[in-house]
Formats: sequence, structure tokens, C-alpha cells
Amino acid sequence: MLRAFLFVVILALAPGAFGEKWVQQYFYDENGKELHLTDLAFASVTRGIAVGAIVNVEGRDDGRAREFLALVTSDAGEHWAKVALKEFPRSVFFLNQQQNDTLGWMVTENGIWFTEEAGRSWRKVSEQIGAAKKLFGAPAGGVIDRVWFLNAKHGFAIGARKSVFETKDGGRTWVAVVAKGGAETPKSVIQQSPEQIAEDAVRLAYTAYTAIGFWGDWGIITGALVPPQRATYGGVPGWMEPQTMIKRSPSRTQAFELDTGDAGMNWRLSTAPVYGAMTQIRLTADWGLSVWNFDDAAPWASEAQRIHPKTGQGETVFRRADRRVTDSQLFADGSAFLAAVEPMGTMRSAPIPGKVRILRAANVAALPAAVSGSASREGWEEMAVDYRAVANLVYLAGPDAEHMWAATDTGMILKLVK
Repeated sequence: MLRAFLFVVILALAPGAFGEKWVQQYFYDENGKELHLTDLAFASVTRGIAVGAIVNVEGRDDGRAREFLALVTSDAGEHWAKVALKEFPRSVFFLNQQQNDTLGWMVTENGIWFTEEAGRSWRKVSEQIGAAKKLFGAPAGGVIDRVWFLNAKHGFAIGARKSVFETKDGGRTWVAVVAKGGAETPKSVIQQSPEQIAEDAVRLAYTAYTAIGFWGDWGIITGALVPPQRATYGGVPGWMEPQTMIKRSPSRTQAFELDTGDAGMNWRLSTAPVYGAMTQIRLTADWGLSVWNFDDAAPWASEAQRIHPKTGQGETVFRRADRRVTDSQLFADGSAFLAAVEPMGTMRSAPIPGKVRILRAANVAALPAAVSGSASREGWEEMAVDYRAVANLVYLAGPDAEHMWAATDTGMILKLVK
């Protein structure tokens, strides 16, 4: 009797105790090849798409040969169809079901692509916006990494070299965004004198806008100046010398944030020196949720902050040293998800896949604020995830909290089931 009672108690306290779990729905498994997924989108409960590249990991090409593709489903992931892509996909964005869930955009290294068929066919609507090749740190391909569209015509693009652009014709043409206080997209993306190049090139090379989110007219774009992590003595990456790295102080960065309350007609720019960098932003009418990540010298891998829509102020509601958060979702009912990787060892930047961990909060508004300097996970349920799921990056997508999918950069797609 006691043994049965203890079993029930242990089961109740286990991850995923509320009956929901993440199960494998797709996995790419071919000898000598790997599928590296780069993004995931679900515009409705049935239509979804994952994009990435198949890489040869055996043979003389040493992994350089790539095949670009999209995995498309119209039956909630029961079947996935492969769609060949012509260029390496960086990210995808789709309108929701209320707008038109068949309309979407894809950012590639060399262009912006558009689909009217939920990702089953694509046509290029514009070339990438490229930095001058002579500039220090010019990225391969163009500067745009991600787009967000408010409707079929009006959207924004963000990316490297502190770039923010706006389109009002569905992505065919783009103009630089001007924030209160001056032009936000620097002239170096378009034209710059030799004197200006010498002064700004190094800082600009490591400055990027990496996250964008909207809810109605409320929008936020975030980025940071993040110099590359210093190597240890001998020039090797820091994660290869953990004893040296953990003795260093956490890196301080310059954060940039653009805020709008009128759907991008006007933007307000603010900057601040911070530790870490905001890598994700999700907004609803009542709250926002941001994700911050830190370097190996910091005591925490990641934290999540609840954002008040009126004041823009944030307070930490999640903070862990053993969970490196790579994506998040926030829904109108207040429920939230964090997708994370459990790092292998103390060096969180090591390019070694770790166990996939997904956490859920029933109501962001009810989460207690973290005590300064302390770990915080109260109010977050760690869910059951397929034991085979390992990754460096995990992406989340879904139209609501009951219909969710996750994709890994190691070629697996997971579905939330009861």
C-alpha cells in the first residue's frame, strides 16, 4: 500500500504531471547527412512549416554541400512534405488564420521570398539588402535576418549592422526606419564616407537587431552591440578553457530598443548598458515576455522578464543557470512557454547539443518576481519531452497554447499532446 502511494506521489511531482508531453512527430535520419532546421511557423492548427538545410557530414566535401528545403504540413503534422528551396533560409513569418494563414515570407541569405500557398511554392519578391563588401564584418549575403508583417502589405525587417527597414508593398521595396533621434539604419548599409567607415566599422560590425514583436499597434524591436567573446590564451574559444572563462567578469553590452504605439508610424529609440542580450520578445494586449541570454562568465544562462505594456518596465520571472532558453511563446490567455537546452557542463557556449527542455506557465501575470541574485522557476512546469530530443537551438510555434510544436536544429519536430 505504501509503495503504491509513493508511486502516485512521485508521478504527480514528475515533469509533465498534468498529462501533456512533447512527442516526436518528425525526424530526419539518413546516413551521412544531417538536417539543420533554422525556423518554424504554425499559422493555424493545421498549417505549419519548418525550414533548413541538409548537410553532408561524410565525404570529401567536409560538410560544405547543402540542400535547402522546407517541410510543409496541412494536417497538423501528421504528414510533412519536402519542398526544395533555392537559397539558404534564415527565417519564416506567416500571417495568422484570421488574416490569411496561407500568406508567408521567408528570409534567405540572398532575398525575401513570398508564398500564397502556405509554403508549397515560393517566389522572390526582393533581393537582400547588402552591406558594402569592403566594410569590416560585412555578413555573408544580406543584412536582413527576420521580418514581421502586420498585414499582407505592411511589414518590418531587422538584422545585422543595426538594420531596420519597412515595406508597404508586401516586401517588394524596403526603406530605412527613422526613429526619434535619428536614422536607425546606419548609412554604412547604403553609403558611407571613408572617414565614417574608419570611425564606426568595428562597433557596427557587432551591432544587430535580433528580435521583433507586435500586438496590434504595440511593437518592440530589440538588439545589442555584442563584441565576440574573447579567446583565452593561445587563441582557442573560451568554452575550451572553462577554468579561465569562469574567472572572468560577465561581459557588458550596449542594448538598443525601438518602441512604437502606432503600428510603426513612429518609433522611439532607447539605449542602455546591460549584462546579457535580449534575444526574444513576445507581446499580447496585457503583457510582454522577453528572453535574455548571458555569456559563460555570468552566473545564469538565461532569464525571462514580464513586460508591462504601459510602462515598458520588465521584471524577472524566470532565471536558471542550467537552462539556456532559445525561444518563447506568449498567448492572450496569459499562458507562456520557454524552449531551452540543458547545457553540457559549465560552458554554455560550447557547440554540443544538450537535452531539450520545455517549460510552461499557466499565467504570466501570476508569476512571482525573482529575488535579486537568486534562481527563479516558481510557477513554471517543466514538461515531459521525448528523451531523444537534443539540440543547440529549439524553436516554438503554434496558434494557441493547446496547439504547439517545437523544432530543433538537429532535425526533429515535436508536437504537444495530452
